Amino acid sequence: LSRELSGSEVDKGVQARRAPNRCNWVVGSAIGVVFLCVTLLFGAPHLRRDPAKNPDLGKHQTLGQQSDLSLALKFAYEERHRTTDSSFAEFIYVDDVTALCLDGSKYGYYLCPSKSDDWVIYMRGGGVCWSEESCLSRSGTELGSSKHWQDKHPACPPQALPVNIVKMGYCDGASFLSNREEPFTTHDGEKLYLRGHRNFQGTIESLIAKHRLGDAKNVILAGGSAGGLSTWMNVDRLGKRLPNARVLGVPISGFFLEHSGGEWGQNDFLDKISAMADLHHALDVLMPACKARHAEAEAWRCIFPQEVAADISPPWFAINSRYDQWQLQHIMEIPCIQHPRKSCSAEMDAAIQQYGQDFLQIFKPIVEQNKKNGGFISACIVHDVSPTPVDGSDAWKAFDLWQQGGGGQGGAQRLWVDACPQVEGGGPCDPARVCRPFP
Repeated sequence: LSRELSGSEVDKGVQARRAPNRCNWVVGSAIGVVFLCVTLLFGAPHLRRDPAKNPDLGKHQTLGQQSDLSLALKFAYEERHRTTDSSFAEFIYVDDVTALCLDGSKYGYYLCPSKSDDWVIYMRGGGVCWSEESCLSRSGTELGSSKHWQDKHPACPPQALPVNIVKMGYCDGASFLSNREEPFTTHDGEKLYLRGHRNFQGTIESLIAKHRLGDAKNVILAGGSAGGLSTWMNVDRLGKRLPNARVLGVPISGFFLEHSGGEWGQNDFLDKISAMADLHHALDVLMPACKARHAEAEAWRCIFPQEVAADISPPWFAINSRYDQWQLQHIMEIPCIQHPRKSCSAEMDAAIQQYGQDFLQIFKPIVEQNKKNGGFISACIVHDVSPTPVDGSDAWKAFDLWQQGGGGQGGAQRLWVDACPQVEGGGPCDPARVCRPFP
């Protein structure tokens, strides 16, 4: 899932917004050209680039250029290494001594600070664990211990963007939902600390106390895969904690369907999620409105985005594939999606098509229910951000158009769905020809 974004790409995005307006020579007299320039520079304030003189434009509305928020979001999403013109993010431990990774190591986060009032908080992913064995196996890795993070500092933008960027490591195995008071003792006597909820809260409180998050104007909470699920689970909580900020949720590849496995499945995905909720004591931190709709024995279903998306107060913009590779591979367990890739039978193709139809039948009504929300839904078999444009926009541009348009308000487009018209049935698109190949 890791891809590089060159320093020059970020630099060009920033420089493009700092470039002065230029008057192009058009057919006409020299007097007409001078008049046009004077009009642009002095007589048409709605076209000026200076945010201080034109607050209606501001640094987030740059006449079609990619905004700082969008650039920072893309930078946070892309895993990157330090380059000669970039600096390391600072690693900061949270103050809450009960915020711990699976192995009991202290929790912390990475920060690329800015003097800006804008923030991108990105939560990393890495699957989930639902049993003693699966959690113990990851407790000694970077998905279960902060001991492995100190030598893996992410880079800050090569040319500093006026946005604070936070990267939250992932080490609880439950999308920041684990909330077990006492450590879990395994059969071998080892202890597992299931404290993801406290890790999230500890990070937010540290940023408020030490880095001015409480004064924020715009805050994007985002994450990929399990981090995308974390976004669905936590953005409403963040919105309540920051009532004076404009909080937006951008879950990426995190809309996991509440779907049992298909005819090829050996293990039922729903059983694993139910077991995860029980082991991690996640029910305590799930959204109350959702839990109220379910019997206590079924409250674990509130871990699925389709159950809670309509209850989330802050606007959200989901980036997902309706033919999500991870879901086809690990929920449906369709053999031709496994590695190494194999040819799909007619039955497998039909199952893939049906999963995509199921996704849209569930997702689209949720978006249509509230005009503040939006999404970019690709038709590629990827567990990633598809580079394939929809309606002339890639995922990042679509997000930018949505957030600059007020989160879908005022008639602005808020949903981009790739119909993949070049493929009979509407998808999935051919990975070798249209979409990015499998990782």
